[in-house]
Amino acid sequence: MPGRKVYVAPVDCTETNVASMQDVLAMHSFSRSPRHVLVDDAESADLIVLAGHINSCDEARRNELLRRYPNKTMLYTEYDFALPYAPGIYASASRSRWIDLRRTRSFMYFSRHFLSLNESVCHRPNEKKDLLFCFRGRRDCRVRGNLMDHDFGRPDVLVVDTSDYEHWGEGPLDRRQAQREYVDTLARSHFALCPRGYGFGSIRLFEVMEIGVPPVLLSDWYALPKGPDWESFLIRVKEKDYARLPEILEAHVSESAERGRLARAAWERFFSPEVAFDRMIDQMEEILQDSRMPQSVYRLWWRGLEQRHKLRTEASVMARRVIAAARRLGGGKGRPRGWVRSDPR
Repeated sequence: MPGRKVYVAPVDCTETNVASMQDVLAMHSFSRSPRHVLVDDAESADLIVLAGHINSCDEARRNELLRRYPNKTMLYTEYDFALPYAPGIYASASRSRWIDLRRTRSFMYFSRHFLSLNESVCHRPNEKKDLLFCFRGRRDCRVRGNLMDHDFGRPDVLVVDTSDYEHWGEGPLDRRQAQREYVDTLARSHFALCPRGYGFGSIRLFEVMEIGVPPVLLSDWYALPKGPDWESFLIRVKEKDYARLPEILEAHVSESAERGRLARAAWERFFSPEVAFDRMIDQMEEILQDSRMPQSVYRLWWRGLEQRHKLRTEASVMARRVIAAARRLGGGKGRPRGWVRSDPR
């Protein structure tokens, strides 16, 4: 694909959106031999990248770049529940359930190398494996809660609730030690579980690939990024089949070293800092070429998307209140087993 002139701007001047723009610009600076060049003028750009989160359809309508250049403005967002007001890269994008308008794709999380940096993550080939699979993470959705509540009854399975870990602030767990333990556990494992979190996607998937461990995806609606031959190294398990993980993964233990090698090779080719910016722009170009309708037509659906999200969120809040009340009546032990945040799609 020929090089493009790219203009990058934040959705607005809020701190988080400016930080997202800075991540995108920094990824360009990491490029080994960038095909796409940055320009400081939106008019002359072939492609405009809006970085950050659009909160509402009113905000989308007010955005000057979306108004003036609707057919070349794309969004890059890592927000878990972003509604697709603009076409582009949504790190936690879902698979289409009905009509695929081909306006969104998932991709890696640029913040992996900045705000969410874990310096312990690196390639760990040829490590001795004494665990069939592992998971260390927060209890923040139903599938993770199920993993933590289930007794796998095996010494070679390690599932640890690290809800007390605070990446962006002070917590009871030492951050650097927790990060080292997280990576050391992954390196000891034949397979690494990558369940969904608040959103469908997880930065964990790309960390696991970088380390060189085959990922096991438990996220029924997550849309895997285009490019890699996922079937050659990733194992996808339905969320409801979490209790069958030992049975499923035992059948693939002899393949784990090769799957790990292929996972690392795919990370280097598609998601490493040296290639990530160009890969993202290529994906955006394909979205523009593949789109089934102009942005002006899609805008007619914005309000309906927003109203559906509002109704589903209110229903989820009500369900959590009922669960919390049931917990209080039952003595308040533990977290509600089926707790999950609302899902806008």
